[in-house]
Amino acid sequence: MTSTPSHAALRRIPVEIATAGPHGSRIDATAAAVLHEIGERLKALRDAAAGGCIDLRRTPLSPRARDDLATVLGAGEVTATVQALGPSHLRETAIPGVWWVTHHDAHGNVAGELIEIAVCPELLATPPEELHVAQERLRVRLDEHLHARQPAPGVAERVARLGLVGTAPSRDGSSPHAQHTGVNRNG
Repeated sequence: MTSTPSHAALRRIPVEIATAGPHGSRIDATAAAVLHEIGERLKALRDAAAGGCIDLRRTPLSPRARDDLATVLGAGEVTATVQALGPSHLRETAIPGVWWVTHHDAHGNVAGELIEIAVCPELLATPPEELHVAQERLRVRLDEHLHARQPAPGVAERVARLGLVGTAPSRDGSSPHAQHTGVNRNG
């Protein structure tokens, strides 16, 4: 005689619901739901320039769902790392306008993970409030570099004699002379 499992025993059995994916493959139902939401946000981005973010840390993704999501989204051509409170890694997916963004704290722990639907991730865009100082900052930096102290006369020749730079033919192709990058021979 066989015994019937209790309700508690049945609840401990892991159950994954899968739906048919592209070409008859199976894809995790949670991953499929996230992908459908991404599709809706892409439509909103296209039609009204309003994308948005999906917080993957608040979405119950099994390892399989995460793998399915990563596989379907694929990898694009652009990656970026921003150093702020900790490193943030932004990765374009193979789907234009869909970015996988992972934020880390100062200790390297994942602090946030998002799918951002945007032309450009918000973290990479210059905040409008910083634009008012941009032109002045450029002018100051340019002035600093234009008025930087020039090396004393003869420095370029001494550097060349020490073999710290290579030689190249002169502009007219005649005799070789020392290559000097950023050194003013006239003092």
